[in-house]
Amino acid sequence: MGKPPPPLDKRRWPRVEIFAQVEFKLGTSVKILRVRDASEGGLFIEAVPEDHPTLQVGSSVEMMLVPEDDTTDDPIELTGTIARIDPGGPGRAAGFGVDARPTSDADEYRLKALLARARAK
Repeated sequence: MGKPPPPLDKRRWPRVEIFAQVEFKLGTSVKILRVRDASEGGLFIEAVPEDHPTLQVGSSVEMMLVPEDDTTDDPIELTGTIARIDPGGPGRAAGFGVDARPTSDADEYRLKALLARARAK
């Protein structure tokens, strides 16, 4: 009996590995976490889900994305929704998949520029 085909990747935009941190604002709580990868439609945030019980699928979040190669000291502002929680596994980091959108045209431009720089590496 043959192997089943791999699952289809349903992402609208291709992901790219980036070096950045994100500051989550959820109610009165603020969390600073590492971003593993990003696309024009979202981010994957590395974290142990049990350490952040307030982040649940469907939770709305405000975020400040701070790329390591950004010299402007002006974070990219995003709003989003927790789309999935990944407990991790062999060779796979635990964390949160977040559907995210820039809050302004300027932030959208800066996010696209960040992704273009990351793709060029």
